[in-house]
Amino acid sequence: GESHMSWMRYEDNLKTHLDKFVEQKSLEEVRKSFLNISDEMVAMAEKFHPYPSKIFVQHCPMADSNRGADWLSLEEKIVNPYFGEAMLTCGEVTKTIQN
Repeated sequence: GESHMSWMRYEDNLKTHLDKFVEQKSLEEVRKSFLNISDEMVAMAEKFHPYPSKIFVQHCPMADSNRGADWLSLEEKIVNPYFGEAMLTCGEVTKTIQN
């Protein structure tokens, strides 16, 4: 029903973003593509609650040219995927998803 149709939309969007992701040549391009994939994954996790324990939505306000970006983590500790070692702990937990 409705859940199946939602899943199919997420799947289509993820496939599109992943196809672009594997074509990236630079780390900057990879991080930009990750932003789109991460947005889809956050939306899917919020809709389907796919993991039996907590999933943390984390946010870096400086990512994406200071527009900010989110990602999922199984740990509350911040490990920023957008800046790597340069700003590894930049960010905060903005939401916890759990069953």
